[in-house]
Amino acid sequence: MKEFRFCALCLILAALLSACGRQAAQDAPGAAAVPSPAAVPEAPAESTSTPSHTAPAEIGKAFDDLSFLNEEQRQAYEGAYKLNYTLYGMPDNLVWVDVSPRFTQQSDSEGVFVLTVGNYALYENPYTDFTNLMQSVFTTDFIRRLGPLYTEKFIDLDGHLAASCDSVLAYPMHDDLSRTVMDNCPDTYRLESVTDDTVVFALISHYDRNWASSFAPDDMDAYTIEYPIRLVRTADGWRVDEFHRENCHPGHSGLCHRRYRQPSLPPGCAGWTCLGHKHLHHHNGAGGRRLAVCTV
Repeated sequence: MKEFRFCALCLILAALLSACGRQAAQDAPGAAAVPSPAAVPEAPAESTSTPSHTAPAEIGKAFDDLSFLNEEQRQAYEGAYKLNYTLYGMPDNLVWVDVSPRFTQQSDSEGVFVLTVGNYALYENPYTDFTNLMQSVFTTDFIRRLGPLYTEKFIDLDGHLAASCDSVLAYPMHDDLSRTVMDNCPDTYRLESVTDDTVVFALISHYDRNWASSFAPDDMDAYTIEYPIRLVRTADGWRVDEFHRENCHPGHSGLCHRRYRQPSLPPGCAGWTCLGHKHLHHHNGAGGRRLAVCTV
């Protein structure tokens, strides 16, 4: 019986010593617990925000193209460029603008004469086609600042668009602009500022003091004029809020119109200037389409 008690006591002591040893190992300094797989922190999720299109280092940089604009901004600026001759020159240019829907003037039954009311040429398009086009490109503030170039030049006549051919509603064309300088000194750009809602850049246009006699680059006496361009992000997307073009601007001389080349002159001839406009057709004595009369 004594031997049995002694053995039992030994077993109890051994169990106690084993338990103490495990506790000491857990409490020993420097002992590190290994986390379970579920406790390993997950990698941070990638940001879904779009980085700024233009790096700060590009501010003040000159560009040969519009690569500093994103696609929507570029479409807005190019849309304004398409409407350049329509807004600042003769409104007949609207029929050549590549937009949808296309703009078509009303004509007589034989398709020869453009129908007019007073000095206004009539269009097949509803007036809202034009206002929707303008609002898809420009801000409401820009359209308001156009003044008579918008409110008097383009009107709603019985639901249809009507456009005035009056030359007083056209900006003059810069004298020092010629085919030679346009071909050899294309526009460049300089980025001025960028925010989430605004992009401002300079349009750097080239002119030639010798425009009337320049037929080759060596003939030119070139200089530049800078024009500010501002794009604004609205609730409906990016729109043009300030716009200028190298050819038509207040203070220039001569009517702003596409410079048509007379077929009798040799290819490559430069130095066109617009002398004025004359009526080519009349409808019931009320006026009609006007085309540019150009010479060298």
